[in-house]
Amino acid sequence: MEIVIQRLRRCAVDPDDCLSDDGGLGKIVNNQFDREGYALRRFDFNGTPQDPSLYENSRAEAYFKLADLVRLGRVSLPDDDVLREELAFCRYDVESSPLKLVPKKKLPRSPNRSDALAMLFWETDYAKLTAKPEDTSDITSPTRWRRERDEFAGSTWEE
Repeated sequence: MEIVIQRLRRCAVDPDDCLSDDGGLGKIVNNQFDREGYALRRFDFNGTPQDPSLYENSRAEAYFKLADLVRLGRVSLPDDDVLREELAFCRYDVESSPLKLVPKKKLPRSPNRSDALAMLFWETDYAKLTAKPEDTSDITSPTRWRRERDEFAGSTWEE
């Protein structure tokens, strides 16, 4: 524990910038960080979601946010077989309202990598990331300015 804290301090990582899983063994680890004077922010996957009318818990909300961001092309996932498998285990009951995921206890193993990824994007500005970008490229990008045909030597530009 002491080595981890020393490295975090050496890299100037503030404890407020660390979000840590506060379930299961994570709670024990977080309590040890607290005792060492380096209290991390805690994320409780079984906690109350920001939108309780739609999601049963924070875990469901975090995973659905992540899924939306991936579908919209705002997040590119690494080529990682373990992560891919963990995300494939992440199923939900389409009949449930509010939405709930299959409990972790029913999974073949703990989804450590997918949980870390879900926590990573938990606090991102979801509305900003999912909003359609304004297309001002004709104004701001010289490569997209409309040009006359003779400016494109040998091109197949069709107006």
